[in-house]
Amino acid sequence: MKKIIIFASFAPSLLNFRRQLIEAFIGSGAQVIALAPTNTIDSSFQKKFSELLPAVELRGIDLNTYSMNPFKDWLALIKLIRFFKKEAPDMVFSYTIKPVIYGSIAAKFAGVSHVFSMVTGLGSMFIVRNFKDKVLLAGIKTLYRLGLSMNEKVFFQNKDDIGLFEQMKLVNPQKVLLINGSGVDLNYYATADLPKEINFLFIGRLLVDKGITEYIEAARLIKKSYPYIQFNILGGFSKEHPRSYPEKMLHAAIQDKVIIYHSEVEDVRPFIAQSSILVLPSYREGTPRSVLEAMSMGRPIITTDAPGCRETVQPEINGYLVPVKDAEALAHAMEKFIKNPSLIQQMGVNSRELAETKYDVHKVNLSILSAMKLV
Repeated sequence: MKKIIIFASFAPSLLNFRRQLIEAFIGSGAQVIALAPTNTIDSSFQKKFSELLPAVELRGIDLNTYSMNPFKDWLALIKLIRFFKKEAPDMVFSYTIKPVIYGSIAAKFAGVSHVFSMVTGLGSMFIVRNFKDKVLLAGIKTLYRLGLSMNEKVFFQNKDDIGLFEQMKLVNPQKVLLINGSGVDLNYYATADLPKEINFLFIGRLLVDKGITEYIEAARLIKKSYPYIQFNILGGFSKEHPRSYPEKMLHAAIQDKVIIYHSEVEDVRPFIAQSSILVLPSYREGTPRSVLEAMSMGRPIITTDAPGCRETVQPEINGYLVPVKDAEALAHAMEKFIKNPSLIQQMGVNSRELAETKYDVHKVNLSILSAMKLV
Protein backbone atom coordinates (compact mmCIF):
# COMPACT_ATOMS: atom_id res chain seq x y z
CA MET A 1 0.00 0.00 0.00
CA LYS A 2 1.40 3.39 -1.01
CA LYS A 3 1.58 6.13 1.61
CA ILE A 4 0.81 9.70 0.47
CA ILE A 5 1.24 12.88 2.49
CA ILE A 6 -0.82 15.84 1.26
CA PHE A 7 0.56 19.12 2.61
CA ALA A 8 -1.44 22.37 2.81
CA SER A 9 -0.81 25.83 4.26
CA PHE A 10 -4.34 26.09 5.73
CA ALA A 11 -6.02 23.05 7.27
CA PRO A 12 -9.65 23.89 6.31
CA SER A 13 -8.65 23.89 2.63
CA LEU A 14 -8.05 20.15 2.94
CA LEU A 15 -11.80 19.69 3.31
CA ASN A 16 -13.04 22.70 1.34
CA PHE A 17 -10.83 22.26 -1.73
CA ARG A 18 -9.12 18.85 -1.60
CA ARG A 19 -11.59 16.44 0.00
CA GLN A 20 -12.48 14.74 -3.30
CA LEU A 21 -8.80 14.49 -4.23
CA ILE A 22 -8.00 12.87 -0.88
CA GLU A 23 -10.90 10.45 -1.40
CA ALA A 24 -9.52 9.68 -4.86
CA PHE A 25 -6.12 8.91 -3.30
CA ILE A 26 -7.83 6.55 -0.85
CA GLY A 27 -9.84 5.02 -3.67
CA SER A 28 -6.58 4.17 -5.45
CA GLY A 29 -5.64 2.04 -2.44
CA ALA A 30 -3.28 4.52 -0.79
CA GLN A 31 -2.86 5.40 2.87
CA VAL A 32 -3.17 9.17 3.28
CA ILE A 33 -1.79 11.56 5.90
CA ALA A 34 -2.96 15.18 5.76
CA LEU A 35 -0.48 17.78 6.99
CA ALA A 36 -1.05 21.48 7.77
CA PRO A 37 0.29 24.20 10.09
CA THR A 38 -0.67 23.44 13.68
CA ASN A 39 -2.06 26.96 14.22
CA THR A 40 -4.73 26.31 11.56
CA ILE A 41 -6.05 23.18 13.28
CA ASP A 42 -8.46 23.60 16.18
CA SER A 43 -10.50 20.98 18.01
CA SER A 44 -13.71 21.63 16.08
CA PHE A 45 -11.94 21.25 12.73
CA GLN A 46 -10.14 18.14 13.96
CA LYS A 47 -13.51 16.62 14.86
CA LYS A 48 -15.10 17.57 11.53
CA PHE A 49 -12.12 16.24 9.60
CA SER A 50 -12.25 12.91 11.43
CA GLU A 51 -15.98 12.60 10.72
CA LEU A 52 -15.68 13.33 7.00
CA LEU A 53 -12.37 11.57 6.35
CA PRO A 54 -12.10 8.88 9.04
CA ALA A 55 -9.46 6.93 7.11
CA VAL A 56 -7.09 9.91 7.03
CA GLU A 57 -4.77 11.00 9.83
CA LEU A 58 -4.55 14.78 10.27
CA ARG A 59 -1.19 16.00 11.53
CA GLY A 60 0.15 19.45 12.43
CA ILE A 61 3.52 21.05 11.72
CA ASP A 62 5.00 24.25 13.17
CA LEU A 63 4.89 26.52 10.10
CA ASN A 64 3.70 30.12 9.91
CA THR A 65 2.31 30.71 6.43
CA TYR A 66 2.66 34.50 6.51
CA SER A 67 5.90 34.83 8.45
CA MET A 68 8.87 36.38 6.63
CA ASN A 69 11.31 35.25 9.33
CA PRO A 70 13.98 33.08 7.61
CA PHE A 71 15.12 31.57 10.93
CA LYS A 72 11.61 30.31 11.73
CA ASP A 73 11.24 28.96 8.20
CA TRP A 74 14.58 27.17 8.53
CA LEU A 75 13.41 25.52 11.76
CA ALA A 76 10.16 24.52 10.04
CA LEU A 77 12.15 22.96 7.19
CA ILE A 78 14.23 20.90 9.65
CA LYS A 79 11.04 19.69 11.36
CA LEU A 80 9.53 18.78 7.98
CA ILE A 81 12.57 16.72 7.03
CA ARG A 82 12.36 14.86 10.34
CA PHE A 83 8.62 14.32 9.89
CA PHE A 84 9.01 12.92 6.37
CA LYS A 85 11.90 10.67 7.45
CA LYS A 86 9.81 9.28 10.29
CA GLU A 87 6.68 8.70 8.19
CA ALA A 88 8.62 7.51 5.10
CA PRO A 89 5.87 8.24 2.55
CA ASP A 90 6.06 7.03 -1.05
CA MET A 91 4.70 10.35 -2.26
CA VAL A 92 4.35 13.94 -1.06
CA PHE A 93 1.77 16.19 -2.71
CA SER A 94 1.95 19.88 -1.69
CA TYR A 95 0.01 22.99 -2.65
CA THR A 96 0.28 26.73 -1.90
CA ILE A 97 3.59 28.59 -1.62
CA LYS A 98 5.34 27.45 1.57
CA PRO A 99 4.21 23.81 1.42
CA VAL A 100 5.31 23.64 -2.22
CA ILE A 101 8.72 25.16 -1.50
CA TYR A 102 9.59 23.65 1.88
CA GLY A 103 7.57 20.48 1.38
CA SER A 104 9.45 19.70 -1.85
CA ILE A 105 12.87 20.43 -0.37
CA ALA A 106 12.16 18.49 2.82
CA ALA A 107 10.73 15.51 0.94
CA LYS A 108 13.84 15.17 -1.22
CA PHE A 109 16.21 15.52 1.73
CA ALA A 110 14.15 12.89 3.55
CA GLY A 111 14.52 10.48 0.64
CA VAL A 112 10.92 10.54 -0.63
CA SER A 113 10.85 8.93 -4.07
CA HIS A 114 7.99 10.85 -5.66
CA VAL A 115 7.37 14.56 -5.05
CA PHE A 116 4.46 16.48 -6.61
CA SER A 117 3.27 20.07 -6.26
CA MET A 118 0.26 22.09 -7.32
CA VAL A 119 0.63 25.82 -7.96
CA THR A 120 -2.84 27.09 -7.07
CA GLY A 121 -2.02 30.72 -7.82
CA LEU A 122 0.87 33.07 -7.30
CA GLY A 123 -0.71 35.18 -4.58
CA SER A 124 0.11 38.75 -3.62
CA MET A 125 3.84 38.03 -3.44
CA PHE A 126 4.06 38.12 -7.23
CA ILE A 127 2.36 41.54 -7.36
CA VAL A 128 5.26 44.00 -7.03
CA ARG A 129 4.28 47.37 -5.57
CA ASN A 130 7.55 48.67 -4.11
CA PHE A 131 11.24 47.91 -3.57
CA LYS A 132 10.53 45.66 -0.58
CA ASP A 133 8.19 43.55 -2.72
CA LYS A 134 10.88 43.33 -5.40
CA VAL A 135 13.47 42.02 -2.92
CA LEU A 136 10.95 39.57 -1.46
CA LEU A 137 10.02 38.29 -4.92
CA ALA A 138 13.69 37.67 -5.76
CA GLY A 139 13.99 35.45 -2.69
CA ILE A 140 10.77 33.59 -3.45
CA LYS A 141 11.88 32.94 -7.03
CA THR A 142 15.13 31.40 -5.78
CA LEU A 143 13.26 29.16 -3.35
CA TYR A 144 10.65 28.17 -5.95
CA ARG A 145 13.40 27.29 -8.45
CA LEU A 146 15.06 25.04 -5.86
CA GLY A 147 11.86 23.44 -4.60
CA LEU A 148 10.30 22.75 -7.99
CA SER A 149 13.55 21.23 -9.30
CA MET A 150 12.91 18.41 -6.83
CA ASN A 151 9.45 17.60 -8.20
CA GLU A 152 8.46 14.82 -10.53
CA LYS A 153 5.44 16.76 -11.80
CA VAL A 154 4.16 20.28 -11.13
CA PHE A 155 0.45 20.95 -11.68
CA PHE A 156 -0.67 24.43 -12.74
CA GLN A 157 -4.21 25.80 -12.90
CA ASN A 158 -3.79 28.29 -15.75
CA LYS A 159 -1.56 28.94 -18.76
CA ASP A 160 -0.47 32.40 -17.55
CA ASP A 161 1.20 30.97 -14.45
CA ILE A 162 2.93 28.32 -16.56
CA GLY A 163 4.19 30.99 -18.94
CA LEU A 164 5.50 33.15 -16.11
CA PHE A 165 7.24 30.28 -14.31
CA GLU A 166 8.85 29.08 -17.53
CA GLN A 167 9.90 32.62 -18.47
CA MET A 168 11.51 33.06 -15.05
CA LYS A 169 13.08 29.60 -15.38
CA LEU A 170 11.49 28.46 -12.13
CA VAL A 171 10.31 25.11 -13.49
CA ASN A 172 11.37 22.57 -16.09
CA PRO A 173 8.72 22.68 -18.88
CA GLN A 174 8.87 18.87 -19.15
CA LYS A 175 7.56 18.58 -15.57
CA VAL A 176 4.57 20.89 -16.11
CA LEU A 177 0.98 19.70 -16.39
CA LEU A 178 -2.02 22.01 -16.85
CA ILE A 179 -5.23 21.08 -15.02
CA ASN A 180 -8.61 22.82 -14.91
CA GLY A 181 -8.36 24.37 -11.47
CA SER A 182 -9.38 22.44 -8.39
CA GLY A 183 -12.58 21.34 -10.09
CA VAL A 184 -16.05 21.51 -8.59
CA ASP A 185 -18.50 18.86 -7.34
CA LEU A 186 -21.37 19.28 -9.80
CA ASN A 187 -23.80 17.32 -7.61
CA TYR A 188 -23.02 19.18 -4.41
CA TYR A 189 -23.19 22.55 -6.16
CA ALA A 190 -26.40 21.77 -7.99
CA THR A 191 -28.26 24.27 -10.16
CA ALA A 192 -30.49 26.59 -8.12
CA ASP A 193 -33.42 28.76 -9.19
CA LEU A 194 -32.66 32.45 -9.54
CA PRO A 195 -34.02 34.89 -6.94
CA LYS A 196 -36.77 37.32 -7.93
CA GLU A 197 -34.72 40.42 -7.16
CA ILE A 198 -31.37 41.11 -8.83
CA ASN A 199 -28.42 41.14 -6.45
CA PHE A 200 -24.65 40.65 -6.61
CA LEU A 201 -22.40 38.45 -4.48
CA PHE A 202 -18.67 38.56 -3.69
CA ILE A 203 -17.13 35.45 -2.09
CA GLY A 204 -13.54 35.43 -0.91
CA ARG A 205 -11.10 36.34 1.79
CA LEU A 206 -11.20 40.07 2.45
CA LEU A 207 -7.89 40.89 0.81
CA VAL A 208 -7.12 43.95 -1.29
CA ASP A 209 -5.81 41.71 -4.07
CA LYS A 210 -9.17 39.93 -4.29
CA GLY A 211 -10.62 43.18 -5.63
CA ILE A 212 -12.78 43.94 -2.61
CA THR A 213 -11.96 47.67 -2.92
CA GLU A 214 -13.24 47.78 -6.51
CA TYR A 215 -16.32 45.74 -5.62
CA ILE A 216 -17.35 48.24 -2.94
CA GLU A 217 -16.53 51.23 -5.16
CA ALA A 218 -18.61 49.76 -7.99
CA ALA A 219 -21.47 49.13 -5.56
CA ARG A 220 -21.38 52.80 -4.55
CA LEU A 221 -21.56 53.83 -8.21
CA ILE A 222 -24.50 51.52 -8.95
CA LYS A 223 -26.38 52.61 -5.83
CA LYS A 224 -26.53 56.18 -7.17
CA SER A 225 -28.85 55.10 -9.99
CA TYR A 226 -30.24 51.86 -8.60
CA PRO A 227 -30.50 52.23 -4.81
CA TYR A 228 -32.58 49.07 -4.47
CA ILE A 229 -29.86 46.72 -5.79
CA GLN A 230 -28.16 44.63 -3.08
CA PHE A 231 -24.45 43.88 -2.91
CA ASN A 232 -23.44 41.01 -0.65
CA ILE A 233 -20.03 40.08 0.68
CA LEU A 234 -19.21 36.65 2.05
CA GLY A 235 -15.77 36.02 3.49
CA GLY A 236 -13.53 36.32 6.51
CA PHE A 237 -10.68 38.63 7.41
CA SER A 238 -7.11 37.35 7.21
CA LYS A 239 -5.70 39.67 9.86
CA GLU A 240 -2.18 38.23 9.63
CA HIS A 241 -2.07 38.71 5.89
CA PRO A 242 -0.13 41.84 4.81
CA ARG A 243 -2.80 42.70 2.23
CA SER A 244 -5.84 42.34 4.47
CA TYR A 245 -8.64 44.77 3.70
CA PRO A 246 -9.07 47.38 6.50
CA GLU A 247 -12.01 46.50 8.74
CA LYS A 248 -12.89 50.16 9.28
CA MET A 249 -13.42 50.60 5.52
CA LEU A 250 -15.73 47.59 5.41
CA HIS A 251 -17.71 48.89 8.39
CA ALA A 252 -18.02 52.28 6.69
CA ALA A 253 -19.55 50.61 3.63
CA ILE A 254 -21.94 48.66 5.87
CA GLN A 255 -23.02 51.81 7.71
CA ASP A 256 -23.56 53.60 4.41
CA LYS A 257 -25.80 50.68 3.37
CA VAL A 258 -23.66 50.07 0.31
CA ILE A 259 -23.04 46.40 1.05
CA ILE A 260 -24.41 43.61 3.24
CA TYR A 261 -21.72 41.62 5.02
CA HIS A 262 -22.27 37.97 5.95
CA SER A 263 -18.84 37.07 7.35
CA GLU A 264 -17.44 33.57 6.70
CA VAL A 265 -19.62 30.46 6.51
CA GLU A 266 -18.98 26.74 6.09
CA ASP A 267 -21.59 26.28 3.36
CA VAL A 268 -21.77 28.95 0.65
CA ARG A 269 -24.55 27.26 -1.34
CA PRO A 270 -27.52 29.07 0.25
CA PHE A 271 -25.84 32.40 -0.45
CA ILE A 272 -25.11 31.54 -4.08
CA ALA A 273 -28.69 30.32 -4.44
CA GLN A 274 -29.96 33.68 -3.18
CA SER A 275 -27.69 35.61 -5.55
CA SER A 276 -28.09 36.57 -9.20
CA ILE A 277 -24.50 37.20 -10.28
CA LEU A 278 -21.13 36.24 -8.75
CA VAL A 279 -18.50 39.00 -8.84
CA LEU A 280 -14.78 38.47 -8.25
CA PRO A 281 -12.58 41.44 -9.33
CA SER A 282 -9.35 39.67 -8.28
CA TYR A 283 -5.92 40.84 -9.39
CA ARG A 284 -4.68 37.28 -9.97
CA GLU A 285 -5.77 33.72 -9.18
CA GLY A 286 -4.92 30.10 -9.86
CA THR A 287 -8.49 29.25 -10.76
CA PRO A 288 -10.96 30.83 -8.32
CA ARG A 289 -12.99 28.14 -6.56
CA SER A 290 -15.84 30.51 -5.67
CA VAL A 291 -16.35 31.22 -9.37
CA LEU A 292 -16.51 27.51 -10.21
CA GLU A 293 -19.06 26.92 -7.44
CA ALA A 294 -21.26 29.75 -8.71
CA MET A 295 -20.94 28.51 -12.29
CA SER A 296 -21.98 25.02 -11.20
CA MET A 297 -25.07 26.48 -9.52
CA GLY A 298 -26.01 28.33 -12.71
CA ARG A 299 -24.84 31.88 -12.06
CA PRO A 300 -23.30 34.37 -14.49
CA ILE A 301 -19.83 35.63 -13.60
CA ILE A 302 -18.17 39.04 -13.61
CA THR A 303 -14.44 38.77 -13.06
CA THR A 304 -11.23 40.37 -14.25
CA ASP A 305 -9.23 39.80 -17.40
CA ALA A 306 -6.42 38.52 -15.18
CA PRO A 307 -4.50 35.24 -14.94
CA GLY A 308 -6.66 32.46 -13.54
CA CYS A 309 -9.83 34.53 -13.74
CA ARG A 310 -10.12 34.95 -17.49
CA GLU A 311 -10.25 31.17 -18.06
CA THR A 312 -13.61 30.92 -16.29
CA VAL A 313 -15.50 33.40 -18.48
CA GLN A 314 -16.40 33.32 -22.13
CA PRO A 315 -17.29 37.01 -22.62
CA GLU A 316 -20.98 37.65 -23.29
CA ILE A 317 -21.60 33.89 -23.09
CA ASN A 318 -21.48 33.21 -19.35
CA GLY A 319 -20.44 36.63 -18.07
CA TYR A 320 -18.11 39.58 -18.50
CA LEU A 321 -14.40 40.29 -18.06
CA VAL A 322 -13.29 43.69 -16.81
CA PRO A 323 -9.84 45.26 -16.39
CA VAL A 324 -8.06 44.84 -13.06
CA LYS A 325 -8.50 47.71 -10.56
CA ASP A 326 -11.24 49.38 -12.65
CA ALA A 327 -14.32 50.04 -10.52
CA GLU A 328 -16.08 51.99 -13.29
CA ALA A 329 -15.75 49.13 -15.78
CA LEU A 330 -16.96 46.75 -13.08
CA ALA A 331 -20.02 48.92 -12.42
CA HIS A 332 -20.70 49.10 -16.17
CA ALA A 333 -20.69 45.29 -16.40
CA MET A 334 -23.04 45.08 -13.42
CA GLU A 335 -25.39 47.59 -15.04
CA LYS A 336 -25.72 45.38 -18.13
CA PHE A 337 -27.45 42.75 -16.03
CA ILE A 338 -29.65 45.32 -14.31
CA LYS A 339 -30.81 46.76 -17.64
CA ASN A 340 -31.17 43.34 -19.29
CA PRO A 341 -32.32 40.84 -16.63
CA SER A 342 -32.91 38.13 -19.27
CA LEU A 343 -29.12 37.86 -19.60
CA ILE A 344 -28.92 36.41 -16.11
CA GLN A 345 -30.92 33.28 -16.92
CA GLN A 346 -29.17 32.51 -20.22
CA MET A 347 -25.65 33.22 -19.02
CA GLY A 348 -26.34 31.18 -15.90
CA VAL A 349 -27.28 28.18 -18.04
CA ASN A 350 -24.09 28.66 -20.04
CA SER A 351 -22.03 28.79 -16.83
CA ARG A 352 -23.42 25.43 -15.73
CA GLU A 353 -22.66 23.90 -19.13
CA LEU A 354 -19.08 25.17 -18.97
CA ALA A 355 -18.69 23.77 -15.44
CA GLU A 356 -19.93 20.37 -16.61
CA THR A 357 -17.65 20.34 -19.64
CA LYS A 358 -14.44 21.71 -18.17
CA TYR A 359 -14.46 21.78 -14.37
CA ASP A 360 -15.96 18.50 -13.12
CA VAL A 361 -13.84 17.71 -10.04
CA HIS A 362 -13.73 13.99 -10.85
CA LYS A 363 -12.25 14.69 -14.29
CA VAL A 364 -9.68 17.05 -12.78
CA ASN A 365 -8.69 14.55 -10.10
CA LEU A 366 -8.40 11.75 -12.63
CA SER A 367 -5.83 13.79 -14.57
CA ILE A 368 -3.84 14.28 -11.33
CA LEU A 369 -3.95 10.61 -10.35
CA SER A 370 -2.96 9.58 -13.88
CA ALA A 371 0.12 11.81 -13.75
CA MET A 372 1.00 10.34 -10.34
CA LYS A 373 0.56 6.81 -11.78
CA LEU A 374 -2.11 5.96 -9.24
CA VAL A 375 -4.59 4.75 -11.89
